[in-house]
Amino acid sequence: MDLRLPIETDRLELRRHEAGDREPFVALVTDPRFYEHLSVPERQRTPEGAAEVFELVLGSYDTDEPVWGLTLGDRETGAFVGTVALHPVPFGEALEIFYAVVPDRQGEGLAVEAVRALFEALPEYAFVARTPLTNDASKRVAAAAGMTDDGIERPLGGPERQRFVLPARR
Repeated sequence: MDLRLPIETDRLELRRHEAGDREPFVALVTDPRFYEHLSVPERQRTPEGAAEVFELVLGSYDTDEPVWGLTLGDRETGAFVGTVALHPVPFGEALEIFYAVVPDRQGEGLAVEAVRALFEALPEYAFVARTPLTNDASKRVAAAAGMTDDGIERPLGGPERQRFVLPARR
């Protein structure tokens, strides 16, 4: 995947995580509202576990298999306001997208703005979002970003999810 960073939108800069993003990333990931609808391993719900995830992503960027976890930075202040991640769906079907915004900035449309920017930056890829059935906000983001509701699926060994899709655009 050839992802050219940073990606700028009206209000955001999507960029690699930086050392200064660690503390707000850990705060977001350990907030019970973050994992309320997700199957997040118990260890990753702790500050130590969340920091390990952050360091894993940070250390992967310049490898042959980067983990595409990105910071959503406020363009005016540079402050961490959320995160977005991409990873290939097994068998090359698409890129799965995940997004989260810090609680005090939710409802501003930042996740929609970030997701649309990634769609524009990677038009050769199809995208999939799998949202928990109870997470209406996540479903609204996927739909507002242009994804189509593809119904309910039950991934192997996991809970039912609402599946949203966007085909490749070229």
